[in-house]
Amino acid sequence: MALGLNGFSLTIERGSTRVVWVFKTFVIKFPRLIAWRLFLHGLLANMQERLFNTLNDQRFAKVYLSDPIGLFVVMEYCRPLTDDEWSSLINLYNEWKSSYNGYGSEAEVPVEKKRSSFGVTKHNKLVAIDYGS
Repeated sequence: MALGLNGFSLTIERGSTRVVWVFKTFVIKFPRLIAWRLFLHGLLANMQERLFNTLNDQRFAKVYLSDPIGLFVVMEYCRPLTDDEWSSLINLYNEWKSSYNGYGSEAEVPVEKKRSSFGVTKHNKLVAIDYGS
């Protein structure tokens, strides 16, 4: 669903456990309220993204603001991948997922191998945008 008014735009995306409000420069993720179990998984996904953001790993989209119990996460907006970007990532996925994170250790990124889990920042950097799995 997309809404627009005087330069303001909002698109609402729905995943299995979260609803994402997509604005021009940021997104807000909320747990879905359709079933108790899915709501709890949405809370945990938000809590995990909050936690992983503290690692400052450049493979993750930045979290700007979040609450400790997982009710919401405000994250940088990243555009969807092009067909070519997705094709390249599929070939390098395992290497990218477990690559050196630049902070003295190797850490595997908890991200599903699907196109909607990745995006490109305004600085043209490929990042995981859904790492709450």
